[in-house]
Amino acid sequence: MGITLRQIEIFVTAAEHLHLGRAAEALHISRPTVSQEVSRLERGPGRALFDRPGRSASLTPNGDAMAVEGRMLLSRTTGGVLTPTTKPRAPLRLTPSGSAGHALSTAPAPPRRPRLGQARG
Repeated sequence: MGITLRQIEIFVTAAEHLHLGRAAEALHISRPTVSQEVSRLERGPGRALFDRPGRSASLTPNGDAMAVEGRMLLSRTTGGVLTPTTKPRAPLRLTPSGSAGHALSTAPAPPRRPRLGQARG
């Protein structure tokens, strides 16, 4: 099973909040989406990331290790531009990249041309 950066972002945010609902709010997505992505990451023997007795949640040793690795991976892959609970400082855009088809770029997007009828700034 491959793990996406989005799944890591969701997990790291949930680990920071220790609450799936608050993580969903921080990411502006639904709580079921957070729950489903965490469940996908937990599939398999010995892969529990959260200990959920009742209404509280805490990280298991595996979850703690994955949170640390996830934070490092997110900061490396985005150059520190995007973290789960902050907004991007530079626009992200898709650019062609070899056989992968597209890749995220943190290079500034070209300036927008004004629409018809708008004054040039």
